[in-house]
Amino acid sequence: MKINRILAIESSGINSGIAIGTINELIYETSLYLRHSHDETLAYQIKQTLEFLNLEISDIEAVAVSSGPGSFTGLRVGSAIAKGITFGEVPKLIDVPTMNSFAFAASEFANILDVKSIFVIIPSNKDYYFVSEHNKSGNLIKEPILYSKEDVQKMNLDLNVVCGTGANDFKGNNYQLSELNRLTPRFILKFAQLKYVEKEFVKSELFKPQYFQDFKPTQKKVDK
Repeated sequence: MKINRILAIESSGINSGIAIGTINELIYETSLYLRHSHDETLAYQIKQTLEFLNLEISDIEAVAVSSGPGSFTGLRVGSAIAKGITFGEVPKLIDVPTMNSFAFAASEFANILDVKSIFVIIPSNKDYYFVSEHNKSGNLIKEPILYSKEDVQKMNLDLNVVCGTGANDFKGNNYQLSELNRLTPRFILKFAQLKYVEKEFVKSELFKPQYFQDFKPTQKKVDK
């Protein structure tokens, strides 16, 4: 029986890590919380994990990679590795926007609370944050926009779920879980499982991370 295995790569934040699973479950996950180490450790993590699980790249049906926003260097390294593995479209490549993966991971929590929205907050430059809004199922309502910290504080986040690596800076009358405020490879895998079932793949040669390096500290909509 064919097993549809997915390799998920997270390199958009401080940690680098990978997860391997099927379209229904998580098999293995590993993360390394070491700043500025992606280029030295990520490829080794993949190699070591495949050896530990007695797998080859040919046993992987799809590679999912976090595509930003996030660290420029981290996204570049993760993208290069994912594109290298999927060159020729075997395995398939899955683009996982970082903020969507947070929202999808938070959807179970949001549905239990029956909130209206999930707000994902990720820090950018000093005192500026990307904010996106999603419904309680994790579907995108408002695309990421760059806001000043002051503007985020003026938002009506009350009685909604707030998550993401910048969420802890905006505690108040909103709902947060600490495990939803740190991006882990299993979040990338979870969203990739959905995209795999829907056959939402991208061509390796056309894939480009959402670097956002051209952003200035003014409110601006994210370019795709």
